[in-house]
Amino acid sequence: MECPQSLIVTEYPDRPTWVSGARPLTEVLDVEDPLPKIYTIPPANPTDDNRSELDVEEMIREAHRAVLNLTPTLKEALASDDAQQWQEAIHKELDGLEAMGTWKIMDVPPNTRLVDSKIVLWLKLGADGIPVQHKARLVARGFTQREGIDFEETFAPVALLSVIRALLSLAVERNWEVHQLDITMAYLNSMLNHVIYMKPPEGAKVPKGKAYRVVKGLYGLKQSGREWNMEFDKFLRHSNFHRLDCAPCIYTRGKGDNFAIVVIYVDDTLIIAPTLGTVKRIKEEIGQRWRMEDGGNVSHFLGIKITKDREAKTMDLEQTSYVKQLLDEHLDKHRRKSCVPLQDIPVPETAASIADNKQQDFLMVHSDANWASNATAQHKSSSGSAVFVCGNLVAWKSALQCCTALSAVEAEFVAATEAAREVLFFKHLFKAIGIDVGIPTIFSDNTGTIQVSKDPAQHWKLKHIDTKYHFIRDNVQDGRVRIKYINTVDNLADLFTKPVGKTTLQRM
Repeated sequence: MECPQSLIVTEYPDRPTWVSGARPLTEVLDVEDPLPKIYTIPPANPTDDNRSELDVEEMIREAHRAVLNLTPTLKEALASDDAQQWQEAIHKELDGLEAMGTWKIMDVPPNTRLVDSKIVLWLKLGADGIPVQHKARLVARGFTQREGIDFEETFAPVALLSVIRALLSLAVERNWEVHQLDITMAYLNSMLNHVIYMKPPEGAKVPKGKAYRVVKGLYGLKQSGREWNMEFDKFLRHSNFHRLDCAPCIYTRGKGDNFAIVVIYVDDTLIIAPTLGTVKRIKEEIGQRWRMEDGGNVSHFLGIKITKDREAKTMDLEQTSYVKQLLDEHLDKHRRKSCVPLQDIPVPETAASIADNKQQDFLMVHSDANWASNATAQHKSSSGSAVFVCGNLVAWKSALQCCTALSAVEAEFVAATEAAREVLFFKHLFKAIGIDVGIPTIFSDNTGTIQVSKDPAQHWKLKHIDTKYHFIRDNVQDGRVRIKYINTVDNLADLFTKPVGKTTLQRM
């Protein structure tokens, strides 16, 4: 297969040879002859009328897997039917790096160790799992860096998914605007504080004895994420945004109709505000600083498909394509079908989380424990919790308790303490935003736990447990949280403490 004429090599002594023109990419990158065959995706509709329904289902799954796993090497990509699209993606990536002044071509100082580089190719998938774009990225191989020489600090915060869901639930309850945007080549907008020389990618025509002196946060470098986060943080603070202490990737600004919340997750950004005008002003400010892709109303964020209906005041969050991928990777192709269809099971982590404006407590948490449930871990108990904001599930947890509970009451008391910590975090979050949520409620299906949490006279029964687990008692007595009874049938946290049958799943 002959590659389209897309690139030419022009000899410059001080710059690489990624220049538009007429020379084939196969020559520029010194790629060998194309491979005889590359990935083939079977058609969606079978032509064999005798094919069974199971065979058709398996064929579609195989096709889906082929797409999901399609991260070809450079040689494979240039030998495929999509060679032209891959070339265009590579061309776009390298031109973009050049335009942003990512590196300088310089002589390599003596005894300098070069960081390695590589061109990575992949198919970007849409919310439904269908490929939507051919992507290419030149990355540094960060594992070839040396700590203390090429980098020091690498930590960069990201917004918690539970916090994002809580803010989306707030937006639904108040019927606010929720928009998304993506900063183009985000890492490259930050400058490096270390001197790094990088080996050019395979095939780049760089003069002998020279290499890339990387001056910006190229993808793959260990410190790039941190440098970009600090750059974005500096910009938002300069624009009068306030960063929340309890959630360092959440920023707020203004009051009334001018109030806005900005959520950053690396280069993906959410803007939540009461009015469209406020959203547009923030987009203009960011657009004046960096190139960006305006995604409009949020529809696909961090692999989650989001469908918002402002008239009905509802929002659906789903990861159907991710669930299918997990099934394809981990379940046998001849598996027995469940009598409870997956699409009917409202387990939030794998199915859908639906937000609406039901009139319920603004903030509450369900708590439960399964006493001495794990025989392989010294008969320790399992804790479960489910946090709701405006009646919508935003956070959930299932964990083995650190201590060995001597009774069901003790196990439930420990679980309630962990649930109190979770719900108080969200209370502090909304307080920092400027929203008074009142006194959050902890729901437990164990009356003994409720009595011990409220009545100081009962504390002698649990005097032997670690002091930290009396956290809930102190907060209940001080009025920061309250604890109430809930029937086990209605306690969603029960799902996170033990396996449950189909009847429970169907009821939930």
